[in-house]
Amino acid sequence: MSPTAPLGSESRLPAAWRPWRRPSPLAERGIGIANLVGRTTARAAQLTRAELRAGGRRLIRRAAVLRPCAVAVVGITACRQAFDRPGAVLGVQPVADESGAPWVPGWPDGVALWALPNPSGLNAHETASTLAQKWREVWAAIGAPPASLRG
Repeated sequence: MSPTAPLGSESRLPAAWRPWRRPSPLAERGIGIANLVGRTTARAAQLTRAELRAGGRRLIRRAAVLRPCAVAVVGITACRQAFDRPGAVLGVQPVADESGAPWVPGWPDGVALWALPNPSGLNAHETASTLAQKWREVWAAIGAPPASLRG
């Protein structure tokens, strides 16, 4: 049973009402969503560096198990803090630093790490169009984007 399913509900609900048993439209396209930190805040600045670093470690482990083509962290500051890389920039992140050491220690080989802007309304310098273009870049890097993302 799914961790989101109410206890004791598995046998009483019609299948159509059990979304945790149906494939996700995102998962069918090879897209997964995960939080670095499992609590809500009004602003990203309310998350602590320790919370983001712990989330980064969890994401490294999850990426190593799931082996997606790419992982995109939404929010450049979150990416910088989660992986202790203050020099991170938007876009795909390097595999290694200047010395040849892994850019993110423990990051799985063959899994691209991307930093993308946060679509929050607080991020006034990005528009829907520029955000869509950045996501198209991710799709283009891992294969042809779906028709809904072609621009």
